[in-house]
Amino acid sequence: MESNWSVYQRAQGAECSIITTSVDDMLIASSTTVESDAVVSTLSLQFEITDNGEPNLHLGCSIKRDHTKKLIWLNQQSYTESILQGFGYSACNSITTPMDPGARLSPATPDDILKGKDFPYTTVVRKCMYLATCTQPDIAYTI
Repeated sequence: MESNWSVYQRAQGAECSIITTSVDDMLIASSTTVESDAVVSTLSLQFEITDNGEPNLHLGCSIKRDHTKKLIWLNQQSYTESILQGFGYSACNSITTPMDPGARLSPATPDDILKGKDFPYTTVVRKCMYLATCTQPDIAYTI
């Protein structure tokens, strides 16, 4: 098994699995059900495992699958809403483009600097970068 910071990969011939771990949670994505069962069987020799079935939520991401089309959707709507609420933007309107492509940015005025002095800018950026990295890459340019 190869590993990369809590992400493990297993390849057995044409079969492969990717396993993510965080504290006491694990998510297994395998090329086949037989491979997934083999991974669980191997791991259960060393660890006590509880199989909770198809995941709906993992590490704050809701997971939706369409087995027939072989599609997976990840969503962090509740995390996004908590960011908006935490910074007083819960009543804002959503748009399809995170930033006007023709927007012209200008240097901050002294008045802008005073207004933003107490605003937790780095916290907002950190939370939004997490969203951009996990499920919302479309907002990366705006951040």
